[in-house]
Amino acid sequence: MMWERESAAILPAPTKLGLNSNSSRLLCMNGEGQCCMYLLSESRMGKDDVLVKDVKIGVEKEGVWDFIWAHDDPDLFAVAHRHRAIIFRNREPEDPIVSDGYFCQFKNLELRIAHLDDLHRSAAPTDPTAQSTKLLRVKSLRQALHLLEAATLAEAQSFVSTHSHPVLWNLLADKALRKLEIDVAETCYVHGQNYRGLHFVQKLKKTKSDKVRQAEVSAHFGDLYRAEQEFMDANRTDLAYDMRRISGDWFRLNEMALEDQNDAMLKESYEGLGKYYFDRQLWDDAVKNFENARDYASLYKTRMMNGDTEKLQELAENLPAGHHLLVDIGSFLGRCGNSKVAAKILRKVERPDLAIKICLDNFDFRTAMEISRAYDLEDFPPAMIKATTIQTIKAQSASQDGGQALWDAANLYHNAGPFLESANCLFQVLVMEVADKETDVHRLRKISVLAASAVEEYNKTSSSSLLGKQVYHPDDSSTLDYIFLEAPWRSAEAYNLLIVAQVFYDQGEFSKALRAAGTLCLYQDILDPVQIFSLIALASVQLKRWDVVNEAIIRVVHMDSTDSKVAEDIERFADDLFTKHSPKDVDLDSPLPTPLCLNCKERISLWDIRCQGCGTKYPLCMATGTPITEKEVWQCQFCHHHSAASVALQRKTCALCHSPG
Repeated sequence: MMWERESAAILPAPTKLGLNSNSSRLLCMNGEGQCCMYLLSESRMGKDDVLVKDVKIGVEKEGVWDFIWAHDDPDLFAVAHRHRAIIFRNREPEDPIVSDGYFCQFKNLELRIAHLDDLHRSAAPTDPTAQSTKLLRVKSLRQALHLLEAATLAEAQSFVSTHSHPVLWNLLADKALRKLEIDVAETCYVHGQNYRGLHFVQKLKKTKSDKVRQAEVSAHFGDLYRAEQEFMDANRTDLAYDMRRISGDWFRLNEMALEDQNDAMLKESYEGLGKYYFDRQLWDDAVKNFENARDYASLYKTRMMNGDTEKLQELAENLPAGHHLLVDIGSFLGRCGNSKVAAKILRKVERPDLAIKICLDNFDFRTAMEISRAYDLEDFPPAMIKATTIQTIKAQSASQDGGQALWDAANLYHNAGPFLESANCLFQVLVMEVADKETDVHRLRKISVLAASAVEEYNKTSSSSLLGKQVYHPDDSSTLDYIFLEAPWRSAEAYNLLIVAQVFYDQGEFSKALRAAGTLCLYQDILDPVQIFSLIALASVQLKRWDVVNEAIIRVVHMDSTDSKVAEDIERFADDLFTKHSPKDVDLDSPLPTPLCLNCKERISLWDIRCQGCGTKYPLCMATGTPITEKEVWQCQFCHHHSAASVALQRKTCALCHSPG
């Protein structure tokens, strides 16, 4: 609409302006409570009479503090005058309604008012309730509702024709539908511009049975249980199923399917219930229903969202070979880092190329090599995989510090198959860590066990290695030293027994600590002798075995590796100690923890595990550091170390390598 650029005088100092829905009228209000209406046209802009005077709100021209236009009717507006709300149609007022609320919305012949003062004074102003607002209906709407309840359909139609409004026509159409007056309902929906209602009427016209029509009408108005019963009475169970499906009531649909033993509908209801729980992230309930429906695709998505990789593996095992979901499951598990399981799943679907790519992405070169040899793939020959392994190790070594590079190289070599190279890297890490005096003994033990385990893996696979048979060459600087190859567990034993002795000492079991510390004398080539005999001396002091203290101090002082300053400190300590206690004073209540030999019945030395009388060598318990003189001995199947049977029964793993017992 194009307006000429004309001007007109309006109320002075306006505080609010408002146009109606078709921009033909303008309401203006100022701070003094005056309110005027202005008529707008294409050719001019003119001022009408003062609204307060015309509509007879009162003799005063003040008192108006708010107004609002209807969103869907250009002739309908409301004015807040003092403590009253007055609705106008074509400047004709309806009966005032007592209200001091603020106008929120005016449409569909209903005015919504908010009581902000009450809300502000309430205990929870940020949590409004239904009582915080009020709905005022226009007079024509109130009259129409009354006629629809009390009068005939024809009388109601006559009234609505006089007071035409889409809301009234739709109310009349709904009333006609409930009485199955389809033609009347169609006419009313046309006037009410209700396309959905017209579409529903056309559907009813195609229905021949009045019972089915009545059921459709009940469903249309949301009375689903009544509609279901009416469908059942009309012997149309299929329509009852469709109604529940369209409404998304999967719970009731499941009940109906169970009652009727309808397998197809039961499967669909379980799928719907699974999706219902899936959307709400109730994974366990979703899984249960998807399993009942045997909807493996949705079950895979649920397991994936839940991150349940173990259940995904079970799902893949239950799926037949060649199933399309195996590719998705294998790819997902590969992204999670479980390359071995992913490769196994992908081989079920004959996708070795994808399996090898996943293995290479996870640096699992050994599994990639197995697949390459099994399928004789040209795109992934064993030589290429081996070259990729070496290239990856070199690249990481160049970009990282020495220690971390050796760690990563050991891991890559272990995954690729050359276990000796992995062990070599780990032993180099061990040498670096030992040089660092502040390294924790537990870390040294861990590295030693990993390195020795790599050698054990080599011993098991040396006859048919995946990357070719590995042979030890003494002159090859890249291989292990002979001592590590022949006795890979020796350093692990030393650090493990040192930890055992320290734990016993901290727990106050000084006799056991002394026995374990005495065994450490066999590992003076790995451990610091000063540390060994210092621990022996400390445990002996607690046991008041001054003779053992004296012997330990003498050994430390006369060692070539002992620092002169340390030797002086130890001698000074010995002078102070033996001034009070003679080395010959032995507490007979604290006998040495030396077990009897089973053959000659002599005491086994504190410093050895071999009987000095008959030469019998006893196995060493890795859990206590004591020679095992029991008849029953437990041996680890992986590292082949021993523990006393009485001690092994209390443990679930090996005391040294922690392999399951």
